[in-house]
Amino acid sequence: MMAAPWRGFMRCAIPICCLSAAAISVVGPAWALIEHKNWCSHTCINMQCRRSVRLCRFAAAQGHVRGQTNLGDMFRDGQGVEQDYAEAFRLYKLAAAQGDAKAQTSLGYMFWRGDGTAKDWAEAVRLLRLAAAQGYARAQCSLALWLTSIGSNLASNPAEGVTWMRIAASNGMATAQLYLGYIAENGYRGVEVDKSEAIRWFSLANAQGHVEGAAGLKRLRSVL
Repeated sequence: MMAAPWRGFMRCAIPICCLSAAAISVVGPAWALIEHKNWCSHTCINMQCRRSVRLCRFAAAQGHVRGQTNLGDMFRDGQGVEQDYAEAFRLYKLAAAQGDAKAQTSLGYMFWRGDGTAKDWAEAVRLLRLAAAQGYARAQCSLALWLTSIGSNLASNPAEGVTWMRIAASNGMATAQLYLGYIAENGYRGVEVDKSEAIRWFSLANAQGHVEGAAGLKRLRSVL
């Protein structure tokens, strides 16, 4: 079977963002052009290459979820385009409707902060639950922080929050590991104090370079 024509472009030394519009039409469908974020927004961050934005626009217009999410990132952060929260919100909403966990998480953050839309904490939590259920660790960690009131003013379900905290920590999120250390060190709504468990979580966070993990270890080891 003949290899798809865009494969050579994906391997060659010529950055995809430098291809002409005519070349784009030859190399294949939009998803092949932005299968990894590095082909669009990463290039835009480092080179301010407007063509990389154009590629993401091209893909997003065809309904490609990664293109919509990446372009949303660009508008949210003002990378290669003028910062526009309303446009970022629109693009994330399109991608989230297709089930993209990253877009659901980013859209949830926008509802949480009121960026490009009115604040809606209930909708923010709903979206992060969707993303967390897909195994997206960043959503799991943020949802845990929100539900336990650690880092927010919302305390709707602490028990669920601790559950998501443990899941996020097991998926390698250093922030979740750190806060599980705090919970084990001080106790929290049904979770008993367990200094040994706290040391274990602080050690894991510290191993990932989290400075507060190191501080937690030092604090506990000085009293044990």
